[in-house]
Amino acid sequence: MKQYLLISNTTGYKINNDILNYISTKFKDIALKKKNFIELSPQKAYELEIQKEEINLELKNSIINFLSQKSIDCNFINVTKNRKKKLLLADMDSTIIQEESLDELARQIGKEKEVIRITNEAMNGQIDFKKALLERVAILKGQPTEILEKLKKGISINDGAIELIKTMKHNNSITVLVSGGFTFLTE
Repeated sequence: MKQYLLISNTTGYKINNDILNYISTKFKDIALKKKNFIELSPQKAYELEIQKEEINLELKNSIINFLSQKSIDCNFINVTKNRKKKLLLADMDSTIIQEESLDELARQIGKEKEVIRITNEAMNGQIDFKKALLERVAILKGQPTEILEKLKKGISINDGAIELIKTMKHNNSITVLVSGGFTFLTE
């Protein structure tokens, strides 16, 4: 059975050749040949195909500990069938785009602190998401629609989001962008 080691940075820490070489050398001790990573995103995400006999619990734990000290996520993935995914549900705010759209709209009208406080409370489970959404939208009530156009122009797509969507489309997958009702932006 094939397995994959997928590593990615989530904190801005760059994955460099020293890290990749360290892990490859660890596998070389068992597999007796150098293993090469496939770059998924420069200095951000890499994948290594491994065979079942090339890894043991000690090696796995060693790699997990090493990468966690570097603030790098790692996943060992067992593949029994085609691993191409057929469905992607992605949140829009702070996932596909860098911004929180409601926070950005509030910033335009000078109410960002109030809206960001409610957003943070909802993200931390302190208040219900639906209630938080209604409270934040109520703060924007009566504002001119021009703030929506200004928001559209200032949005930044997160690194890798376009490649992710293209890959999913290439694999004939269904992709869905989830938002709290902001179709003006999701479109």
